[in-house]
Amino acid sequence: MRKTINYILIGTSLLMLIFITCILMLVCDFTNDVYRDSEAYVVEKSSDDLSYSIYRFKEDNPKYKLFTTNEKGEIIYFKDYSSEKYYHVMFYFSDLNITVQCLLDYKGTDSFECQFLLYAISPGTNFGSWKDINTKELSRDENRIIKRKFEAEILNHLGKWKHKRWYN
Repeated sequence: MRKTINYILIGTSLLMLIFITCILMLVCDFTNDVYRDSEAYVVEKSSDDLSYSIYRFKEDNPKYKLFTTNEKGEIIYFKDYSSEKYYHVMFYFSDLNITVQCLLDYKGTDSFECQFLLYAISPGTNFGSWKDINTKELSRDENRIIKRKFEAEILNHLGKWKHKRWYN
């Protein structure tokens, strides 16, 4: 009888330890991914097709291109660029006077879906004070407005897309 009670107590303790560990893993984000708070979308195109669609979109809609003027009065166009894992894409919303930084996640060219992240915004074209989407750096209303605007004015023109959620 005593052995049975000991086994039950040990089993219960183990289950409790596993439960607490799972809760901590859900509550605390132990990853070091700086882009983890980004608003993630899945676009039904390969990364090559999506990057070309972005290029065509900007050519057809130059108001979203990011321009600035230097001290000499020359117009400088900021080009999108690649890093080790992402293709960084910038859009300018003149009506809000903000620059939006997005990340196109390279998953291979043979994939028919590509992850596109809405990452951060910066006032104007200075890049002096980036604020991350879905963090306390922006209010709930600011986040909502920027995401809705991005979805309506950019994503809807790049192809079929959906929100990336943990369950899909």
